[in-house]
Amino acid sequence: MKIFDFNEQLPIGKTGELIFSQIYKNLNIKLSEDKRWDFELGDKIKIELKTDTYNMEATENFFMELYSDSDKGTLGGPWRALSDGVEYFVYFYISNGTFFWFKTQELCNALENIIAQFNLKLKAISNKGWTTQGYLINRDLLKNVICQSTLLIWKITYYDMIKNQYLLLLI
Repeated sequence: MKIFDFNEQLPIGKTGELIFSQIYKNLNIKLSEDKRWDFELGDKIKIELKTDTYNMEATENFFMELYSDSDKGTLGGPWRALSDGVEYFVYFYISNGTFFWFKTQELCNALENIIAQFNLKLKAISNKGWTTQGYLINRDLLKNVICQSTLLIWKITYYDMIKNQYLLLLI
């Protein structure tokens, strides 16, 4: 079982934020100084961005985090966003350059219905020092609550010989 390291995941999230801010710069969004959400649109609209590294073609699911730390009962994902008054929850598959926009309240309502209807069980994700729990939710089950889906058209993948890894450059 893979154990995630926050220090390795943080740069991925920051890259997602940078790409998001460039793609949607016409919306006049700004990075939030309040750490409870990622972006602000104007003075009132709050946006939370979830950057996922999984390839969409490898899974038909979103991972919707319920607890960022299950031992402490700390809410995560869209449920935390909802409790913090965040209007939009955006799920970004960075490998595919695809953003899915949700109204947070509608998303949480749909998730609660799906979880109950299909009797879904929490999936544990091990991190260094804590465990995250959430649900695997088939993307098709949420298609009716997606506000907007954006696919970035220009993608360049290149090999960085110094870092010894493939990198995705979005233009």
